[in-house]
Amino acid sequence: MANELFVQSRTYAQLLKQNKGIDYSTCNVDTLADGYCDATDAGDEYERTLFISGLVLRFWFAVKKMQEKSPNLGYDQDEFADWLYEALEYACKYRAWRDPDKKVNAQQAINQCIETIRLQHYYQLNLQKHKTNFSTISLDTPVAGTDEESLTLFDQTEDEQAEQDMKETKGALTARAIVQAFIDKKDLVGAVISDLIAFNDFNKEIKTTNKFIDDETGEECKTTNYSYEFWPFKAVQAMKELPNDYAEYFIENYNVKPEAIIAVIEAIRRANSAKLYKYLRDFLSKAKTTFKYQEAC
Repeated sequence: MANELFVQSRTYAQLLKQNKGIDYSTCNVDTLADGYCDATDAGDEYERTLFISGLVLRFWFAVKKMQEKSPNLGYDQDEFADWLYEALEYACKYRAWRDPDKKVNAQQAINQCIETIRLQHYYQLNLQKHKTNFSTISLDTPVAGTDEESLTLFDQTEDEQAEQDMKETKGALTARAIVQAFIDKKDLVGAVISDLIAFNDFNKEIKTTNKFIDDETGEECKTTNYSYEFWPFKAVQAMKELPNDYAEYFIENYNVKPEAIIAVIEAIRRANSAKLYKYLRDFLSKAKTTFKYQEAC
């Protein structure tokens, strides 16, 4: 993904120079950032792509810099390229350099946002890691409140399989209801993305190893924990590679106008990476707002 983003950005940056006379490598960063903000306000997706491509290339050094500052995460370059793109969008959303009271230029504002995004992801990762550690329990642990004190979680797994199957069925029905809600709101792009997220695995496995000294033996021991987080790159790849029969599948499973969903699916297939990431960010923003109460519960 990182190489693809770099190559695609370079292509659009060449068009930026040809069409607008702006060389991303020598112009003031404010020019690129202001151009992106103005294109956003005007709803001009083409110019947005040109200017964001220039910004991506101008700050590409930050991908390696973030990776060097985060060696313990074990992430590849793709993840940090995602962070860079997220930071650029974040900076251009708040536009600190346009506020005289802030007394910063666009380059300073973007550099700060890059570090902010990196720290945010570190924070989120730590929350997930701590939650995983807190929730870890052995299958040999006796189950409290049972008639048989020797009954363990492992003993219960077979009996719980039927219950698990029922939960999965209910989960699928709930997911389809959520997709239908997006359809009913005439947000067909959101409906497609929610369907993809509901029925595919877009998580990245994160492995962390902790070392400690055994109090009894004095020997060094280690434990390995695994956690998972949503990986935007995989979601965008799925959007790029929608199956040939996806429209047929969607029409069979949801109450939607065939001609409308076919048009949207074709638009998603034709969209470039920048637009697909925008679709995904817009969806996630709506989803956080829409389902905030459910998540809190």
